[in-house]
Amino acid sequence: MARQHGRGGSAGVAGAARRVTVRPAWRRAAQLTAVAAAATLLAAGCGSSSGSKPSALNPVAHGSSAPGAAGGTGTTATTPSAPATPLVLSAKPADGAANVDPAQGIQISAAGGKIESVSAQDAQGDKVAGALAADGSSWASTGTLAISSSYTVTGKALDSTGAEKDISDKFTTLTPQKRLGLHSYFPDDGMTVGVGQPVSVTFTNPPNEKDRANVEKAMVVTTTPHVDGAWSWITATQVDWRPQSFWASGTKVQVAMNLNGVKAGDITYGSFT
Repeated sequence: MARQHGRGGSAGVAGAARRVTVRPAWRRAAQLTAVAAAATLLAAGCGSSSGSKPSALNPVAHGSSAPGAAGGTGTTATTPSAPATPLVLSAKPADGAANVDPAQGIQISAAGGKIESVSAQDAQGDKVAGALAADGSSWASTGTLAISSSYTVTGKALDSTGAEKDISDKFTTLTPQKRLGLHSYFPDDGMTVGVGQPVSVTFTNPPNEKDRANVEKAMVVTTTPHVDGAWSWITATQVDWRPQSFWASGTKVQVAMNLNGVKAGDITYGSFT
């Protein structure tokens, strides 16, 4: 008997049978589910790392952001800043010193900072002249101090961070065993003299020869108009200041002795101004 054509197909070949496998619907659905799950896992493993969580294969170091994370950058190590240099102030004479040589003056210095201001004065309130170094590292008085006097030094200094620190120093000068006193002086204050008259000073005690320069330097002669001149020792106790030539008529002469505290011998100091 002749075989009928299959639906939608052609007639079969004689002696050959067409095999068709029919699987249950539930088995087909299970396979599709398994394939989908595998695809999901594959996508998770091969997709972008953005937003991924750290794993044993891709750990994130403590304190750093995950590589490739949106906006993430590595942590930059910071070096601690060096500690500020401490301010060290020193004073000569030292605070509380007694029997200080008045010829040595006052010196204040600052290490690890700079001096901002210094003021020094004696017990009567008379100020001591001084100068601050350009870099602020030190301050020094100019001239000599007075004998048998107490001094107070105050001021301000700044450390390397700008913090302020007080300067405070108190001391007393010595009382000399011998004093270079004033025996006589000529011309007297306000006198009018001739054009050949020198300025003449006589002391109560002779200064040591090696200390005469200290005495000459302390005594300052000012003339108007200016006249060049010099001190010359007449005796062991008398010294004169003469101009190079005669005084011009009308010349005004002023002499500042400035001898209080000036060293004039091993145990001798000036005692008047």
